[in-house]
Amino acid sequence: MSGNDSHRSFLQDLKIAHDVYTIEVVDEDSKKITLHLAGPAGTPYVGGVYEVDIKFPATYPDGLPEIVFNVPIWNAAVEPSTGRVSFNNETNLNVGQTLNYVDDLLKVLDFEDDSEFAKTARFWSAEFAGAMGYPEYNILVAKVRKVEEMGFPTKDAIIALSECDWKVEDAAVQLIDQASTEC
Repeated sequence: MSGNDSHRSFLQDLKIAHDVYTIEVVDEDSKKITLHLAGPAGTPYVGGVYEVDIKFPATYPDGLPEIVFNVPIWNAAVEPSTGRVSFNNETNLNVGQTLNYVDDLLKVLDFEDDSEFAKTARFWSAEFAGAMGYPEYNILVAKVRKVEEMGFPTKDAIIALSECDWKVEDAAVQLIDQASTEC
């Protein structure tokens, strides 16, 4: 597809997507947009507001976009330290497919409300995305503070605790191990 055809196809797809999603066009020529999503009811993300940068390839509609959550989110498809989204077996995604893909990441249906995943995702939603706190939130904040008191940055503490099922000692060991391998 020629550059002009690619650009025209991108604009047509974007126009259709505007009817369904809240999208900000950051740079039309480089095919970069920002998506704004509200955490859906019935999920650990409820009440959170998420901003996601999406950059489509120059070969649009061929290829995969780069997708980065600007608001930290706890999700199996999102790298917690960078916000980068990973893909399963997709090879091409147009605007509509990409927005649906990101939207579906927030529609977690197969979780137990009392699971470690749900607890962690709710915490990240409250801590980073503006969702309301919940009873266990203050307990988890206290654990973050304990790790911070050991000299670790807040986000590193949150990531380590999240990866270690909120066990302070395990998170501290993980952070110390990471620090020793970086030297």
